[in-house]
Amino acid sequence: MLDIEKRLSEIQGDRARGANQLAGEALALLGAAAAAAPTRGGADIVAQAHELSARLMTLRPSMAAIGNWSLVWWHELSARPEAAAAVMAELRERRRAAAAALGECAIEALGEARSVLSLSYSSSVENILGNAGAGALERVVIGEGRPRLEGRRLAQSLHGRIRRVELITDAQLAHFAARVDHVLLGADSICADGSAVNKVGSLAAAFGAEAAGVPCLIAADSYKLDPAHIAETIPLEEMAAEEVWPEQLELCRNVYFEPVPAHLITAYATEKGVLTAPQLAPELERWRQLHARFHAAV
Repeated sequence: MLDIEKRLSEIQGDRARGANQLAGEALALLGAAAAAAPTRGGADIVAQAHELSARLMTLRPSMAAIGNWSLVWWHELSARPEAAAAVMAELRERRRAAAAALGECAIEALGEARSVLSLSYSSSVENILGNAGAGALERVVIGEGRPRLEGRRLAQSLHGRIRRVELITDAQLAHFAARVDHVLLGADSICADGSAVNKVGSLAAAFGAEAAGVPCLIAADSYKLDPAHIAETIPLEEMAAEEVWPEQLELCRNVYFEPVPAHLITAYATEKGVLTAPQLAPELERWRQLHARFHAAV
């Protein structure tokens, strides 16, 4: 039996996976909810999808992809409520194609870079760097991503695929950003002002890159665009103080994400090409209209 509340709680509490992977979990939940009520009419299925999508859109406020893929599910299902399984299959293929196109664009943007710095763990960055290792890329420097050290996962994945992998503390990010050819960061959201929300430490890496004249590339598909927020207004998730110092909780703060302003970003590698901040405007407008349509359907 499908336990929707348990699945929502698991997505909300997940600290190991990034926005793309959790968006996939959100879609799987939406599909399972539709499949669990095969005898309901089309209008009821669409209403249920709207209600569940609305909850998913606010579940992880720093991760736009969860809400956007939920929104796309509702939009597509509204037109074909009797074909939920087919809609889900099409969206899975759309996700696969977007990831492949993003990877190709990012590798093109990295060009002949022989060394790259990144931070924490991103499935998009993992795919990009793993494939770039077959080309010019020889060295990857990875910030460990405290407090849960997700960067170790990326380092382990790339070890043996890239000639040289170096894991560093997050405090060294600005230092090493000046000693690579390119900084490559994932993003959990890209705001309407072009700022990219990513794991804390990203801002230090971007500042270090700017000071040294090193390009800073954001790898994120268009499903991570958030037309409703700018850097100053997007909610930034703060996690349990126990992750920082269990014995001294009263001293600890544990903000997970931070915005990197557009002026520190050289370009955005997306499934639609390598874009500048102004070139994101049409996609932001498309999402703005989809969000407006969703909220008007309440």
